Formats: sequence, C-alpha cells, structure tokens
Amino acid sequence: MINALLVVTVFPALLIHKITGFSTVALKLSTNVTYLLALALILTHIWWTAVGIFHIWPENDEVQFVWQAALTDTAAYLDQAHELTPVAIGGWSPVTMDPLTMRLSMRRQDLDLRYFGSDSTTMPVITLIVPQSGKGGHSRITRPTIREFAPELEDQLAAWGASPQQNGSFVLYELTAPPRVDPQVIMLATFDDRLQFSGYTLSGNDEKCSRELCRLLTYWQVNEPVQTPLSFFLHAVDSEGNLIAQDDGLDAPSQYWQAGDILVQVHSLQLDSAVPVELRLGVYEPQTGRRLLLADGDDHLSFAIP
Repeated sequence: MINALLVVTVFPALLIHKITGFSTVALKLSTNVTYLLALALILTHIWWTAVGIFHIWPENDEVQFVWQAALTDTAAYLDQAHELTPVAIGGWSPVTMDPLTMRLSMRRQDLDLRYFGSDSTTMPVITLIVPQSGKGGHSRITRPTIREFAPELEDQLAAWGASPQQNGSFVLYELTAPPRVDPQVIMLATFDDRLQFSGYTLSGNDEKCSRELCRLLTYWQVNEPVQTPLSFFLHAVDSEGNLIAQDDGLDAPSQYWQAGDILVQVHSLQLDSAVPVELRLGVYEPQTGRRLLLADGDDHLSFAIP
C-alpha cells in the first residue's frame, strides 16, 4: 500500500497538466472548479498518506516487530531514568535483533542488561529472567505491550509485588526486593555447577496434572556466567522409559546471564491419559546435544507425574 502512493500521485499531476486546456465558457467545466477539485484531491491524498505513515503503519504488529519499535521506546525511557538497577529486556529476537537494537538505541552504557523472549508474534512468552537484584534489592523487567507473558508468569510477578506499568509501546515491571522463590515442590539440584534447580509449581495450584495436559513452572538460579547456549527439556515417559511427550525450550540467551539471576520457565505437556508416566527434567546444549550432569552423574531429574 505504501509503495503504491508514488504511482497514485501521477493522476493528479496529469490532471493539473491538462487544466489550462479546459474551457471556461458557461455551462462547461470551469477552470476555477477544476482547480478546487484538484486541490481537494491532492489534500485528501496527503491526509490519507499521513494517516497511513504516522498512524496505521506504525500500529501494525509486523511493522513493530521488524522495526523493534517497543525496544527503541524502552531504550529512550531507560536513557532518561535515574535508576541504575539491572534490567531484563523482553522482546522479539533475544539472540539476534534485540541486543543490537538496544546497543544502537541507548546512549548510556552503565546499565546491566539481560534479554529474553521469542520470535513468535502470536504465542505468549514462556521464559522469564529476573536479574540479580541491584542496590536496595531492586530490579526491572520490560516487554513490548503486544508481547504478552504466559499467565503463570504474570501471576508470579504479581506475587513478587511487580505490577505491570503501561508505558506506551512497552510494559515495565519493578521489583523492589529480591524475589522469594517458593515453589510448590522443592527439589534442590545443580547441573554442572552452573545452574541450580529449585523446584516446580503446577499451573493453577492444582494438586495434579490433568489427564490431557500438564503445565508447570520450573525455577532456576544461575551460579556462574554461561557462554554456551543452553536449553531445558521436560520429557514424559511411560513405565518402560519410552518418550511419549516432551517440551524443550529456553528463550533467555545464556550469554547474558549473571550469577544470582533467576529463571522461571513454563512447561506444557500433552499427555495420553491411558499411559502412566514420569517426568524427566534436564538441561542440554542445543548445538552439540550434550546434557549437563548432576552431582551423581545423571543427566536429568526424575519425578512421578503429580
């Protein structure tokens, strides 16, 4: 549509070129009327062009994704803010576009930033990273307005006292104290001395998974910076150890983690109600497939399906 505007301007230009040839004899087309009609056409064209460029076009979800609109607004806000507390930036492409956009958009270089999110323009964000608390125990989290968190993550942030604050194209969450990780089921384990698992909570505080669907949150803490890309896996297996359902993913690039950061991951498994299962949880390197090991040498945690 925008590209067609240059072609459309040819028609009023041709009309104006022919105006001097019109007759001014009574009962025929008046030159003055023609001028007015041409002017009205041009003004209408200018008006709708302005509406398209400055209103309709910027509000399009795909345009905002390509141009990283919310991240540039976030950068402008952080430039003006006086706080130096660490910030987790939620966005569209946390591995590629988002960090580059922030580096190009922000003038200040004294903020400690993390990145998380996913490339999907429709699915909610299922990974949350909470930066290690700064001075006074404060930390901040942002996301584009049109990039929603999974309901479980919104509920967890609310439980930590971080209510969403609308700032135009982005949403800000402020934690005024270090978050207290209190999972429903506590399971302490460390993978390769780098990542500590704290436990899990079933979605909706149910006592068990439904017969068709199991959603749960897992809680993790970073022990030391990690440069190798990592991902979580949650597998459901039958009584013979056969894989019947799985959920792999982690949308918070490990190269931006710092010791003390907290990760919250939403997992979702589609289950077969006729098959008894157990759950296996672990961490692996997507590039090599190597799994991180526990202290006892196992490459996963096992627990009965709730």
